[in-house]
Amino acid sequence: MGSHDAVAARRILTHLKPGDTETKIALITEALKFNDLETAQDELAELEKTARNDMATLRLAVATALAVGEKANLERRLTELVRADPTDADARFNLAALRLQSTDAKQAAEAEREMRQLSAIPELRLRVALERLKLAAVTRNPLKVDAEVADLLGELGPSRSDVLAMSETVGEPPGWSALLNALEREAARNGAKDAALLMRWLGEIGLGTRALAWMDGLPLELRDAPETRTAAADMAANLDDLPRLRALLGSGALGPLSKDTVTLVVAARVQMLHLGAERGRSAWHETVASAGASTQALRALARLAVAWRDTYAMDLALQAIVERNPGERWAFEMLRASYAAQRDMEKLWRLYQAWAPHAPRDKDVQRTWVMLGVLLQRETPEQRAIIEGILAAEGEQPAAATLLAAAASRWRAGDVAAATAALDRLPGEAAADPSAWMWRTVLAAERDDETGVRDNLGRFDDKRLTKEEKQVLADAREAMRNRKLAAERETARKE
Repeated sequence: MGSHDAVAARRILTHLKPGDTETKIALITEALKFNDLETAQDELAELEKTARNDMATLRLAVATALAVGEKANLERRLTELVRADPTDADARFNLAALRLQSTDAKQAAEAEREMRQLSAIPELRLRVALERLKLAAVTRNPLKVDAEVADLLGELGPSRSDVLAMSETVGEPPGWSALLNALEREAARNGAKDAALLMRWLGEIGLGTRALAWMDGLPLELRDAPETRTAAADMAANLDDLPRLRALLGSGALGPLSKDTVTLVVAARVQMLHLGAERGRSAWHETVASAGASTQALRALARLAVAWRDTYAMDLALQAIVERNPGERWAFEMLRASYAAQRDMEKLWRLYQAWAPHAPRDKDVQRTWVMLGVLLQRETPEQRAIIEGILAAEGEQPAAATLLAAAASRWRAGDVAAATAALDRLPGEAAADPSAWMWRTVLAAERDDETGVRDNLGRFDDKRLTKEEKQVLADAREAMRNRKLAAERETARKE
């Protein structure tokens, strides 16, 4: 059953059993599994009306906030869960990890103390150790790193062989090799999830070869666990260990791939590495085509492209997903991030043209679609109606993004007064955003307010604008100058 069918089936059950908490929880779980965030958020809001303090509801709220990626909401939800169940070690760890990044020094220090306390819980020991090492590394303070390595060695209990490995190596903290041995031993003891976590961390710090060698020495049940094999496939791709990658892909480490697709993956990478980008990209087109309409296979190809840091290959696989399976929101979001990083508005426009019809309730998608239409001079009456509908629905305190999109849409429609009214409603920080000042400047130019244009230009850095925003601003100023020249010529003619 596909993602849409599975979620739809659960939704039907909730209609047949109104008020059934377990059925609604199952629907939210299914929606999160298939990344249907709109359904998850809507159903969670309904569930909280009747079962807000239920532990299952609190955990679903955390999972939904994590999937949506709203840091402030995630912290609030984790705080609620920890308050309700202080014995939930995973929730305590996640909350502490989140607060370690806080700009509030007191909160960050409290989170660090909480992390040290969590080290006493065996199933968390490895995760805590890695978080503490990451935190120490971020400080770029060698003394802090040395102290953390020493503390962790004491807590993990080095073996005799670790003690022999204590001799210092230039460029490494004292005891570093011994600590790596201790971390590997801890991960192997805790199971596949921790083994995969350690492998990924080793890869992040440039020790991917060591991670794969360590995996080769693990017991069979750990080495063949899905989590470990997935991490190994990512690592093999990152290191271009193609023989190992072929074997892992062939055994389903990244999901079901046909033999032809596996062969084409490796061939495309070989050509990219040794015969140049043109040959490699041509071969990659064949690879993507071989995956057909299989979202799982195309997802695996996108994942490999990410490991290879090949934006072209990633985009191609993701484009195939959204064309063949337009309900896969995660693929749209990855493409959005990629195109935005490339600052390619044309690609973004085509993406949102495909995305918007499948996300009618997603205000962020609809607002961005409208703004792109304005900037590229392709806005339609339908889009104008959509942004006005969102503005009306948000009531007295609409989102800043809604106000900006409404102002832009009204300007494009020729209603300068209504556009100005929308900008005037922008709150605090949003009112000082470069985009807000850019639109104020455009509207001042439309009113032939030269003083306003000049003053506004000094209030923002146009380097933060997109090429298209700069073009709108330049066109508005040019039109103002042309009107002034035309008026001067007309006055001279009459005289």
